[in-house]
Amino acid sequence: MADTFQIDTTVVEASAAQWADQQAQLETCASRLGQLATTGLDPSVRAQVESWVADWRNNVLVVATGVGSMRDHLDAGMTAYRAWDDNALRSFQGWLGGEA
Repeated sequence: MADTFQIDTTVVEASAAQWADQQAQLETCASRLGQLATTGLDPSVRAQVESWVADWRNNVLVVATGVGSMRDHLDAGMTAYRAWDDNALRSFQGWLGGEA
């Protein structure tokens, strides 16, 4: 295990962007499922199909929410890291007699 701790902010930011993209795709999927027309189906199966599609849509929305939470946590982590890094930089510069 390394003695140093490093964060590659570009990797974390790219990962957050990918999670955001996945969330958008899932939300689009859920929206399309919500617009699915069942009027052409036989009345004997229409209610079952509508129920199944509604359940599927709800499951997709649950996944989209989880994906959005992951993105939010990555964003929050980067915000905290940057604040910590900025504070550390100011402290070191202060100790060295410089200004941040």
